[in-house]
Amino acid sequence: MAQWSAQRRFPRFPIILPVLHRPKDRVAAPGVGWTRNLGETGACLELAEWVGTGTELALCLRTDTGEIEIEATVVWAGERGRRESGTLHGVSFTHISADDHKALRELLRQKGHVRQAGVRLPVELTVLCRNVGHDTGPIHGRTGDISRAGLLLRLPVGLPTGTTLEVTIQTSRGPLTAKGKVIWVDPSGQHIPGEPIRHGFRFTDVGWASELTLAMLLAGQL
Repeated sequence: MAQWSAQRRFPRFPIILPVLHRPKDRVAAPGVGWTRNLGETGACLELAEWVGTGTELALCLRTDTGEIEIEATVVWAGERGRRESGTLHGVSFTHISADDHKALRELLRQKGHVRQAGVRLPVELTVLCRNVGHDTGPIHGRTGDISRAGLLLRLPVGLPTGTTLEVTIQTSRGPLTAKGKVIWVDPSGQHIPGEPIRHGFRFTDVGWASELTLAMLLAGQL
């Protein structure tokens, strides 16, 4: 087991992951949010609700290889977020198991030097796409992976790079809708005829409520 007082001896990296949190000393439904940066000894979190300085938390970070559980203390809390945004918190890690510490180090090694590393998690869901500004019918497809920044779309037709779409994913809390752009598409020679065509899709307009729903979805709470 590893225990330490977190000091800024270790660098922080802009790794964006869904995070669940709850008070360490009691059983409660977890709150949800996102990491804004992450290091070996602490993180900056954007949470749905304000948490007071000194609060001890049990955190669960969801990565593309599994979950990392960490105990932490809130060392600073920003102003309470407005309806359209979350509240920033600085946390210092206080306890992590050896296995989770190893997983954290590997995550930092792999993703730490990628600019704005929004880790994409493998999630396959039905998605409905509407071509914004064009009077065409909806396109039914599936996701391949999802992050806070965007997702992989598998569609029955190829769409040009730059196409603006409104995508809707059905969840147990209702539809999650966001707008964005196609930033890449598989070249015609790289996909098998009759198989879905892969598209890279970047969000451009996602409300905070939808971002929270997305975090809960990726954290396995929906």
